[in-house]
Amino acid sequence: MTHYPDNTERAAELVARRTRSRNWMEDNFYAQWKTVYKNYKSERDVQKDPDGQSDFTQTSLGMPDTWAITRRGVARTTAQAPNLRFNARDQAIGDLISRTLMYQWDKGGVQRNQKRHVLQAFLFGWSVRPWHFSVDQYTRSKRIDPLRPDLDEATLKQIADTYGVPAESLADPVARAELLAEHSRGRLLPVKYKYVAYQGPRCDFLFVGDCYPEPNFQTLQSSGWFIVERRRNREWIEKTVKRFPEFKAGFEQLLRDKPHGSAEPVTRQGTADLREMLHSAIDRRQWTADSFGADERDPRWTILEQHTPGAAAKLALVAEESAWIGEIDYPYDLDGRIAFTELVLIDDLLCGIGDSVPRIIRGLQLLHERQVNVRFDLIYNLLRPLIGTSNRELYENADKALKRHKGFRLVYMRGPGDLWMQTEQAALASAAAGLQDESAIMRLLQFASGESNMSMAANVDPQQARTATGARILAFNQDVLTKDLVDMFNESSVKADGEMMFLLNRSELPDAIEFDAQPYDRNYSVDRDQLRENWVRAEPLHFQVDGEITAEIGSTMADDDESKVAKATNLFQAAMSSPGLFNVAKARDEFLTAMGKGRELKQWAAPPPSPPPPPEIRASITVSVKWELLSEAEREQLLTRAGIQIRPEAGPPPGLLGAPPGDSPLVPPLGAQAFEASQGRNPFDEEMGR
Repeated sequence: MTHYPDNTERAAELVARRTRSRNWMEDNFYAQWKTVYKNYKSERDVQKDPDGQSDFTQTSLGMPDTWAITRRGVARTTAQAPNLRFNARDQAIGDLISRTLMYQWDKGGVQRNQKRHVLQAFLFGWSVRPWHFSVDQYTRSKRIDPLRPDLDEATLKQIADTYGVPAESLADPVARAELLAEHSRGRLLPVKYKYVAYQGPRCDFLFVGDCYPEPNFQTLQSSGWFIVERRRNREWIEKTVKRFPEFKAGFEQLLRDKPHGSAEPVTRQGTADLREMLHSAIDRRQWTADSFGADERDPRWTILEQHTPGAAAKLALVAEESAWIGEIDYPYDLDGRIAFTELVLIDDLLCGIGDSVPRIIRGLQLLHERQVNVRFDLIYNLLRPLIGTSNRELYENADKALKRHKGFRLVYMRGPGDLWMQTEQAALASAAAGLQDESAIMRLLQFASGESNMSMAANVDPQQARTATGARILAFNQDVLTKDLVDMFNESSVKADGEMMFLLNRSELPDAIEFDAQPYDRNYSVDRDQLRENWVRAEPLHFQVDGEITAEIGSTMADDDESKVAKATNLFQAAMSSPGLFNVAKARDEFLTAMGKGRELKQWAAPPPSPPPPPEIRASITVSVKWELLSEAEREQLLTRAGIQIRPEAGPPPGLLGAPPGDSPLVPPLGAQAFEASQGRNPFDEEMGR
C-alpha cells in the first residue's frame, strides 16, 4: 500500500497520472484525430511549394467524403430509440422493467445526445458516456378551492406548508375560509408544493479530449483508473458538498484560495490540448478567458475526477491540479463498475480505443482531393486558349500588349499573320482520362466504408447477378460491414447503457415511478386496458431482481422497418402457402405490426363468418289409440290430419278372376293396414270394418 505523508503528494500523483495518459494519447491519437476532424469539416489542405511554404497558386479543395460517410452512418444508426429487453424469471417483472427503461431513455433525454455520442465514435473510434442519477424536483404553484368538502389530506398539507398553519386547524372550514378571504386570488387559494418531474438515470456528452484513461487499457471497467477533467460551477460544488460531506473541507479551502474561479484553460506545460488542436485544424480560434481573467459573475473551477473501478471502487477529486479535495467510496453501487459506458464500433488489437473508417480512409481522401485539385487546375487552364505568336515585339512586351481575362486571353494584333491558335491534344486526353478515375476512387471508398443504400437485412438484389463481378463483391462487402456495425453497436453501447440504467435504478431509485406504458408496448396482443392496469407503476423493489439486459438487434437502425417488413412479408407468404405448418393468425399479426399497424390489430381483424341458417324443424308425433274403439268419423278425421289418404270403397273391376260371387268384402284403407300390421293383427280381419 502506498504511503502518503500529506494530501499534496496524493494530488500530485493524480495529476501525474493525468499527464502520463495525455502524453500517451497525444503520441498515438491526437494527430490522427486532428486530420480526421479537418476532413470531416471539408477543410482544404493547402499544397506546399519546394521551399515548404503554402502555394496559394495551386487549387486546394476539401472533398466531403468523410462528412458524407460519417453523417450517413450516424443517421442510420441513431434514427430510432433502442428497444431494450430485461429478461428475468418473472416475465411480468421483466416486461415492467423493460418498459421503465425505455420510458427513462425518453424522459431522461438520452436519445437527444445519442447522435453526438455516436458521431464521436464514428470519427475517432472511441466515445465515453457519463451517467448519473438525477432527481429533478422544483416548486410548483396552483390555485385550489379550500371550501370544497372533498379535500384530501395531501391538499390540506400543501395549504398548511404554504401558509405555515397547523394542519389540524384546517379541518375546520372556518379556518380555510379565513385563509381564502386573506389570500384569495380569483376566489381561489394559491398553494405551492414540491413536484418531481423526473427521477432516474441521466447521461451527458463527454468530449474525448477531456478523458484520460490508463495507457494501453482494454476497457474502462477493467482499467486501473480513469480520469475526467471538467469545469464546475459553484452550484455543482454546493450540491456535491451537501450529498458528500467528506468533500466539505477541501472545497472550502478551494473557495478561500480562489473565490473567483480560474481562467480557462489551465496551463498545460509540455503537452497539447486536443480541443485547441481541433480548433486550429479548421482555422477557428478557441475562445478562452485568459485575456480577461476569471469570470466573477459565473466562477468556474477545473476539477479532476479519478474513478477507480473494482470491488473497492473509489472516487477522488483534485481541483486546479494542486488542491486535494478528498476521496470517498464510489457513490453508486454498480457491481464494481464506474458510471461510464464506452462505444467502440471497430475493435483494435492493442488498446481499448478502436479504429474508425475516417482514420482508415485518410489516405484515400487525400488522394481524392489531390486528383480533384490537379484536374481542376488542368481543365481551368485548358479553357483559356493558348495563343502562339511570331512577333518578338509582342513576346517581349507581353505585359503591355496582353490582357488576361477570366476564361480567355485577348492579345493586341498588328497583322493577320502574327498570332495563331495552339491546340493541346495531350492535355485534353489527360483531362478526359482523369475524369474516369473518379469512379475508381468512389469504389475504393465504398470498399473501405461499406456505405451504400443496402438495407441491414443483407438481402442482395437478385438483379445484381446480371451485373459485373465487382458490383456483386461491393454488395456483399457492404452487407457484411453493415451487419457488423449493427452487432457492435448493440453489444458495446446499447446493451451497456441499458445495464447501467438498471444498476443506477437498483442503487438510487427512491420512490415508485408511475408512467403511461402504452407508448412502450411491444406486445400488441395484450389488451390495452389490462396493460395500463398492471404495468404503469415500477417499485424500487422490482429492480432488486436479477436479470440480463438485451437489445433488439437493429432496433436503432433507420432501415430497420424496411427489414422487418421484408421478413414479415416472407413469413406471411410461407404461412399462407402452408397453413398446416404455420400459425396463419400469428403471421398476420407480425405482418401488420411490421407495417406499423400493430395498435390496430382488432380493426384489421376479419369479421366473423355469418352463422348458418337454422335447420328446418320437423315435428314427429306418435298417437297410440285403440282403433276398434273409434267411430268411423273419428277414424277418418284422424287419418286426414295425419296426411293419410283414404281409398274409397269399390268393388273389383269386372272380369276380375278369383273374385267370390256376391258382395265384395270390405277392404281397409292403406294407412289402416299399416297400423294394424304394426299392432300384430291381420289387416284383413273381418272385424276391421266394425
